[in-house]
Amino acid sequence: MKNKNTDALNPYAPVEEGLPLFNLGVPLSGNGCPDTSYIAGDKFKDSAKTLRQKVYMFIKSKGDEGATAYEVFLHFGLDKNKTSPRISELKNHGFVADTGERRAAPGCGKSVVWKAV
Repeated sequence: MKNKNTDALNPYAPVEEGLPLFNLGVPLSGNGCPDTSYIAGDKFKDSAKTLRQKVYMFIKSKGDEGATAYEVFLHFGLDKNKTSPRISELKNHGFVADTGERRAAPGCGKSVVWKAV
């Protein structure tokens, strides 16, 4: 039987569709740009939802240790501009919280440690 916890650590693992936790309705555009921004946002909508779920599962898999945005970005090997917004969305909807702890992160001194709620 496959261990579900190891899937949380695998950025290429398939994700379950339709989980309400990840259908946050977060606007993907809204910076006042023309309709091209909304077209681009629509193209990214599904992948943002999937990545948001994977980021949450990774942070959750870290338990009490939690994870920084830098650790999430390293784990997934993606540009931090794709992973950091997912953490912000999860925070804004109450799925992750700032532990109050800070850990060293290259280029920014200390970084917030996030924990799944």
